[in-house]
Amino acid sequence: MKLSEGVYFDQHSMKFSGFVDLGQHTPEDLKNKTADHALVFKFVPFRGRWVQALGCFLSRNACKSEPLHKLLLECIVLMENSGICIDAVVMDGASWNRGVWKIFGIDDKNISCEHPYDRSRRLWMISDFNHLLKCFRTSTLDDNLQEFQTPYGIVKKKHWEALLEEENYRQPNMKIAYKLTPAHLKPKGFQTMNVPLATQVCTFFQVYFFCIE
Repeated sequence: MKLSEGVYFDQHSMKFSGFVDLGQHTPEDLKNKTADHALVFKFVPFRGRWVQALGCFLSRNACKSEPLHKLLLECIVLMENSGICIDAVVMDGASWNRGVWKIFGIDDKNISCEHPYDRSRRLWMISDFNHLLKCFRTSTLDDNLQEFQTPYGIVKKKHWEALLEEENYRQPNMKIAYKLTPAHLKPKGFQTMNVPLATQVCTFFQVYFFCIE
């Protein structure tokens, strides 16, 4: 997660914060450098809606694969020692995360590896599907990409902009995408991280295809 750079003095711990801090895995060339990214480990149960933050770290740019792999191993071992089973790791398909998969021996034919805590178990690597949807939405609605090819034909951004103008500003009696808003086509700030907005764009694509068929 991208952060604004800044160094602050914590009066309680009597320490400066804002520098790169990956614990004992901080690379030598990044020590005493200001951080601009946050790395957060979270635990999400298979059954349940609660989320527990496990640890937060500061890095310069995205954390590289090797220290990320070591932090992940440390996190898994600490959780297992606490009696909580870690069966899967979910991360997006960024290059540094794919580097972690490679270290674990993950490829298109092997999606699990020997569990680092218990050799009788498997540790599964899962790609974040929500992130794929957001990347799809961002790439297809980019200002530099006015149209793209699909198996059903060419999709042009100007058609969606015309649909938005017609249904949101002219207010016709019947709509085919009544939930379509400017935030769907041109998300700003944290709207780019909003999963429902990204999934709804895909839904609009499907509805439109059904209408023209």
